[in-house]
Amino acid sequence: MRPLFKTFFILKVFLLISCTKHDSKNSQMIQSSIAYALPLKNIEIDGDLSDWPDTFEKYAITDTRKKQDSLSPEKSAYFKVGYDENENHLLVAISYPNDSTPIIDEELEWNKQDSYSFYIDEQHMPFGSGVARYSFNEKITQARDPKISWDPKLLSLFDWDKLEKGSKKGIHRTTIELKYELTKPLEVGMAIGMNHTIVDANNTDVFAKFYTWIGSQYGDYTAGRLGTVVVAASKPKLTTLTGSLKWNNNADTIATFPQTIVVKSKTEPTLWATSAVDSLGAFKVRLPHGSYELTMVNDLINMPENYLKYKFDPTTNTVDLDKDMLEHSATIKAAPFKDLLPKTGILNDGLSEGDKVKIDEFIAYYMQYYGIPGVQIAVITNGEVSYSKAFGYANTYTKEPLEINTLMEGASMTKPMFAFAVMRLVEKGIVDLDRPLYKDATPPKDIANNPWAKLITPRMVLYHKTGLPNWAEDTPDGKLFFKFKPGTGIGYSGTAFTFLRRAVEGMTNKSITEIMNEEVIKPLGLQNTYFKDTKEGLAQRTANGHYFKQARIKDIPQDPEMASSVHTNAEAYANFLLAIHRKEGLSRKTYDVMVHPTVRRDEHNEQKNVSKHYYGLGWSLQNSPFFGLSYGHSGSNGDFKCTSIIYEKSNNGFVVMTNGYTGHMLQFHLHNLLNIGTVQVDP
Repeated sequence: MRPLFKTFFILKVFLLISCTKHDSKNSQMIQSSIAYALPLKNIEIDGDLSDWPDTFEKYAITDTRKKQDSLSPEKSAYFKVGYDENENHLLVAISYPNDSTPIIDEELEWNKQDSYSFYIDEQHMPFGSGVARYSFNEKITQARDPKISWDPKLLSLFDWDKLEKGSKKGIHRTTIELKYELTKPLEVGMAIGMNHTIVDANNTDVFAKFYTWIGSQYGDYTAGRLGTVVVAASKPKLTTLTGSLKWNNNADTIATFPQTIVVKSKTEPTLWATSAVDSLGAFKVRLPHGSYELTMVNDLINMPENYLKYKFDPTTNTVDLDKDMLEHSATIKAAPFKDLLPKTGILNDGLSEGDKVKIDEFIAYYMQYYGIPGVQIAVITNGEVSYSKAFGYANTYTKEPLEINTLMEGASMTKPMFAFAVMRLVEKGIVDLDRPLYKDATPPKDIANNPWAKLITPRMVLYHKTGLPNWAEDTPDGKLFFKFKPGTGIGYSGTAFTFLRRAVEGMTNKSITEIMNEEVIKPLGLQNTYFKDTKEGLAQRTANGHYFKQARIKDIPQDPEMASSVHTNAEAYANFLLAIHRKEGLSRKTYDVMVHPTVRRDEHNEQKNVSKHYYGLGWSLQNSPFFGLSYGHSGSNGDFKCTSIIYEKSNNGFVVMTNGYTGHMLQFHLHNLLNIGTVQVDP
């Protein structure tokens, strides 16, 4: 899994809807998902906020982790917002305490140093339109490349010249003023998406602190994650809506609710807000008077072992806000789920044309139920790719279809490919599986002074026995540490593969790109397989990932990551899997070691008729009472979910790649459809 995207999902994305106020002498500090822009004139963009009226609301900018700030407004971070209708400008004032140990470095990325970021979505379509991010401090001006957005229109909207900025650093506080020229005419009642991030970096290699108005600092990754700024002629009349969700009588045993809902204006398409829902189904949001509809961010609820699809009862999901306080109850209903599994796996007696139709129907239904945007599948029978097809969308926002040759992120399916390259180098006498890595590459700095770092070998990395966590971002303080002494336990680690990559580069005096081309791509004749961006650019050929149904930016790797960066498609990866099955490129003896079920994975219980799971050298293996030994690997970068597997005795298998957060639900059931049928086992 990509480290950054993992962090992105750990920070649960929700919009604060509380109306907590902090009293101050001249104004109020409001923590809300909606701000109101009021008319302004004669504002100089110089960082001096003395020309702003004291009556303008201060909206709190708070710690993304704590999501609270008990300090007084004079010591907290906040922003104000207004507009100049004559010049079609949005005006923003930001104020925050100075950092006593600032890090300002033009060589670092915006999120690794003290900086301010302004996010804006002029179109503000619910969970659709693209987000522009402008990040700067006194030395840098950085922005998200609009070409990798899911929204093509963002390219024409993004322009540094539209943003005039001024700042002033006082003894205790820094103030910033922004003047942003809108593309569309300002009109009272319209709404604009906006967010702010203040970065407080440090020199201790732990996570930087991020302060935002709404959600996380990565609000430009996916649509619908900004706050809402409503253009108003004067301070509007507001209703505090206190609501509750109830299950219909047929689902009264369900003890959970959606995490968020959307409250959307029935008359102004850009006016909508997201409200968090608590464990009892309660929500609260403060909105201008008007008619609204309750709808969902997505129509799935994450259950302990599954997802439950639901919908609103249309007789209870509308509400008129016409008073200061209002209570409303809405009913939601669970959608039925159809079990399409046959009694036995359809690959047991080959793959007929009728079986292909069953696969099509199966995938179509699971895509619809679980909200999976796009699916690629390649089915292997009798040692050949006998069926290959693509379904759905590469980008749900533009409705660009997913094709067979569209590139997808393979995530951790990179690991077996790198393992194959390593074993080729072992046969050539270049890599010794038991030579400590520190002799060819400096250990990661977090563990460089730990004597255990000198124990790690290539064999330990490929068997996941290094003791290192998956990524530093998985740890409480953002630092690597040893969970156990290398060689004494089992623990999945992507960062260990990064260490091995650097050691292999040191052993060969070649880049990892050269190594993968020489040891994997060329000898196996693989097509449509890349580990980093190319001169021609991969963005135009790669699908967008999706968080549920919401498209997100294309995160094209600029540097090969041997734990997670392969970009390929299902048929191309199936050809790699078949090459391994045919034992190409390596001696049979080496294959017997690489894909031998050597290390038992302790996260699976040993029960009768349940597959036993193992690690080979860079591979996942399983031994099942139903279909015997199989090997392959799964992958998850969060917004891409995929898996690959081939069965040793039957010469059957499959590769499925999805560009959605819930794609793993299809993968699990495809395994049963193709090989097991209604006998349910953990695949």
